[in-house]
Amino acid sequence: MAGTQDGFFTIINKNLSGIEYSTFIGGDSTDQVNSVFVENADHCILAGQTKSPDFTITADALNKKYLGGKSDGFIMKFNLKTNKPEYSSFIGGSRTDLMNYVSKTENQKYVLVGTSSSRDFPVTKDALFSAISGGMDLVILTLDNTLRKLEYATYGGGSKQIVVDPDARYINGGVLQISSLCVSPDFPATFRYAEPDSTWTNCIWKLNLKQK
Repeated sequence: MAGTQDGFFTIINKNLSGIEYSTFIGGDSTDQVNSVFVENADHCILAGQTKSPDFTITADALNKKYLGGKSDGFIMKFNLKTNKPEYSSFIGGSRTDLMNYVSKTENQKYVLVGTSSSRDFPVTKDALFSAISGGMDLVILTLDNTLRKLEYATYGGGSKQIVVDPDARYINGGVLQISSLCVSPDFPATFRYAEPDSTWTNCIWKLNLKQK
């Protein structure tokens, strides 16, 4: 471990009685793995956050350089046969970015959910919400089956909302459900149990990624 905190990736045998493989994930600063998606017997997809400019990034990465701020998100495809990253990239903008969830759709696309305070986060032209004016907003992304092309990215809505540790679940058919503790005076609610204000509340998103 080179930095103050590394993420780690560990494989335990089927009887839960021993470790088959384990490694640190990170660089010379603070790194954290927030989500693991088991793709098949040969590959796992890891998503998280890093403060390490020397984080392991592959030559074909979507973003090869640390983008700035307190942290960048990352996405990594880990090869379980070679025990090495097959693909790895930074994700984010010039401020604080984190990736909290990764999954894969039935159409072989990757879905990521995280948070960002970057006003230059790379949202796409068809984003549901294309800008923020402050706070730490939800971000939702889809990547192609190679992880090398950003197909869709949007903020979660609300001009100055603060979202903490979103929990997400992808359901076959294009449905993405997300819940989080948040502060969002102008949360784009379609149904309200309470009027949004400047206090902490529970926020729930249900998105159809096919309709965007």
